[in-house]
Amino acid sequence: MRKPTKYKLKDKDYLDLWKYCEEVGGRDKDRMVATVTWLLAFAIGLLGYIVKFWKSLEVIQKIIFGSAGMLICGLAGVLIYAFGAYANRYWYMADWIKEKKIEGLHEFHDKKIFIDAIEKDKATKRCGRFDNHFIKCFSRDKPATQGLLGVFKVFLVLTCTLGVMFAGVIVCGFFGQSTCY
Repeated sequence: MRKPTKYKLKDKDYLDLWKYCEEVGGRDKDRMVATVTWLLAFAIGLLGYIVKFWKSLEVIQKIIFGSAGMLICGLAGVLIYAFGAYANRYWYMADWIKEKKIEGLHEFHDKKIFIDAIEKDKATKRCGRFDNHFIKCFSRDKPATQGLLGVFKVFLVLTCTLGVMFAGVIVCGFFGQSTCY
């Protein structure tokens, strides 16, 4: 068996590696958004069908449709966590490379500097501080690429809310038509 060749990274290699890790993390986030959007759209369509035909559906149909909706929401939740874990893995590596191996890049890519720039922007002051508050809300005390980012949190909240609605369909299906909707 051949022994692997030892390779020594150069300064330019770290920049390329940082770019690669940032790109892969971003692609994982984009895939999550696309995949979960389709799943949630299908679940919302199913919920709309249930609401529209509520009175004509049998109890067993309500329970089956509600269970199917909860299953879709569960799958979406698992995908959010899976894609989030992969994205965070690469973003963590990118942050480590940025802070430990590339001098000066952390100043350019720092969340606090980004938020300070938004606060100083005159357009932000005219339009209110909602955007700035929103950014701060989803990146508390962590660099922007660590932890579950805002987009992952938003999709998780949407998925859980939709799952609770489907649980309501199941419960209301047990009690009959007169109690719900």
